[in-house]
Amino acid sequence: MRYFTFLVAIVLHIMGSCKKPCEPEQTPMNPTPKGCPEMYEIRSEPYNDLFMGSLFTGCAFSPALQYPDQYVYRYLTVNPNNSYEIAYLRRHNGVQPDSNVDLYKYNFCSGESTFLCSNAALIGGLDWSVKGWILFTGSQGLSKIKDNGDSLTSLNFQGTPIGFKWNTTGNLLITNYTTIMNENGQVVSTIPHSGGLIGWYDSDHILSSYSSAGSLFKTNVYSANINLLFTINNVGYSEYDAINKSLFYGRDSLGMGKYYHYNIETEQSTFLGGWYLQSYIPVFSNGLNNKILIQLQLTDTITGDPCIRNYRSQIAIMDMDGSNLRRVMIPE
Repeated sequence: MRYFTFLVAIVLHIMGSCKKPCEPEQTPMNPTPKGCPEMYEIRSEPYNDLFMGSLFTGCAFSPALQYPDQYVYRYLTVNPNNSYEIAYLRRHNGVQPDSNVDLYKYNFCSGESTFLCSNAALIGGLDWSVKGWILFTGSQGLSKIKDNGDSLTSLNFQGTPIGFKWNTTGNLLITNYTTIMNENGQVVSTIPHSGGLIGWYDSDHILSSYSSAGSLFKTNVYSANINLLFTINNVGYSEYDAINKSLFYGRDSLGMGKYYHYNIETEQSTFLGGWYLQSYIPVFSNGLNNKILIQLQLTDTITGDPCIRNYRSQIAIMDMDGSNLRRVMIPE
């Protein structure tokens, strides 16, 4: 009996030494590094002059484009598991066609740019899931690749993939505004045409604008039920950050794109800035610790020829109030 009591005491002592169950701690996937906010400033430089000439050239036909920069950067997306890491498409001007560009990722903390794959196309977009998959248009159509460059996979989507985005849990995606697929590319459902697709409101709902009046709706991807969410007047191209409940949207005014940030919870709209663009609106991405990432497309006519226009597409970053716009200095 004494021996049994002794064993029980030992067992109770061992159990009491554990704080909660004695299991190894789970390390979150791709944890955000600490102490790197200053790198947003260190890895970027201020713009001295965004716009250097009139867009109205007096040319009898549409002006031809020339590219002063070595590279064009397009379709930016932030790693949802590490706000100091972004992915983007890069085209070498005069060397690569739009149908065969390169996919890279860049880390603000280390300052390193990492090549992931080639044979990407400047169409459709780019999106990074919480499960570590980057979605893009590849030579085989809609494709995904792990963010370490492994497991390049075609999702066998029929047609040209456009308007594709992962949901907030990474188990579903939408493409071509109507088709809902699982992460392996199998069709789950279709929803009414969402030509004004803004993004995923949450894991089960799409956020869309079906009219120029700025009425925004959320659609259940399983039942296809549509409900009015809120209204903002004169909303153009928009992107939605589901984590921070923030909407980024643009309006066109006489050739100048004007851009705003709208907080759904506070119903406050902030003017971010206005830039002259070639033909389409920059891609906004939030999630960078109160910074906004933007694909800034700049054109000017300081070329000496009224029928030739300079064109640049760069990665830029700004504060949440639209101030401190800076060019990200990607190593080339």
